[in-house]
Amino acid sequence: MMNKTRLLLLSAACAALVGGVVAYLCLRSSSDAYAQALPSDATAIVRLDATAFLHDADFSLKDLLHLQEELTSSTGEGGEGLGIDWKRPVYAFASASGNMGLVAAVDDEKELSAFCQSRGAEVARQRGYAWAVVEQQWLLAFDSEKALVMGPAVGAAQEQLRNEMAGLLEQKRDASGLVSPLFEALGKNPKPLSAVCAPEILPAEVRQFLRRFKVATKDDALLLMDLEAEDNELELEANVLPGNDDVRAGLRRMDELLRPVEGALTEYSHAGNLAWMVMNVEGTTLLDVLRSDANVRTALLALNLTFDLDRMIRSVDGDVALELTDAPSVGSLMGMELPFGGFPTGFRPELRGFFALLRRRGPDALHWR
Repeated sequence: MMNKTRLLLLSAACAALVGGVVAYLCLRSSSDAYAQALPSDATAIVRLDATAFLHDADFSLKDLLHLQEELTSSTGEGGEGLGIDWKRPVYAFASASGNMGLVAAVDDEKELSAFCQSRGAEVARQRGYAWAVVEQQWLLAFDSEKALVMGPAVGAAQEQLRNEMAGLLEQKRDASGLVSPLFEALGKNPKPLSAVCAPEILPAEVRQFLRRFKVATKDDALLLMDLEAEDNELELEANVLPGNDDVRAGLRRMDELLRPVEGALTEYSHAGNLAWMVMNVEGTTLLDVLRSDANVRTALLALNLTFDLDRMIRSVDGDVALELTDAPSVGSLMGMELPFGGFPTGFRPELRGFFALLRRRGPDALHWR
């Protein structure tokens, strides 16, 4: 009986030991400990999985070899590599302090050090890490596991940034960006290239637009963008992740305005255009939304003195496309300089390029090109 009990205990101990070794190896191979250097108060995080991106793009072996040759020739004078482990995701971020940064897993510390020296950057040991100043304004710190680069900073600002980076490199997981709402948003639907940002980091014009939907801070909503590659195509998807009921209600109203695109206007687009945008709207609903803004309502009143714009907008029921043919046209459109003629500067000579098609199904259809 005693021998049988000892045998059971010994078997259990062996099983636990084997399980622990397996768990350690699995966790070690998929560890994201290097990403603990992400700041918890980051206002934007970008995640790039280069291996998945190239796989989805269906690169041929010849293409991959050519890409490897290009990367090798551009990294070091002696043909050495960069020392970064590209099999793991690379993270870029914007910190609350106003600096930009990048976190990556290190594949070969000596190789990374040699790369810095080949670029004329002196590598020195301090606080347990190798430090270098790249291109006079980017501070790099790395060891055998992770690399962190932040900037731009020059002069005395670099010493302050060095202290900030040292804190990020030593912080624990539960105090890092790995437990932030932004990183959580990236992990819900991982794509080869994803970016998430808080509204506070966006340009003033965009923030002003978002306030109409009661989005002012990251507590209201986060903005998520994914880029996928398939064969020779890139697909960009943008999403608003609501943080409260008010924002959810605003998005539902937007869903009622913007219906699924039918794709009936693609045949009218030009092959060499700069940008082509399309949305499916119902004119009466669109007009109500436009009139809800005081500035737009005033502009509509002025334009209706020249032609019946309200009637034209109400007649729209379906896809509406806007095509931009060159950079000057984009500048004119964004500037919205309205001369007496009624069109923004640049519209008149390229009316065909700006309004690819505006139409309504039925006998009274408006058909513009």
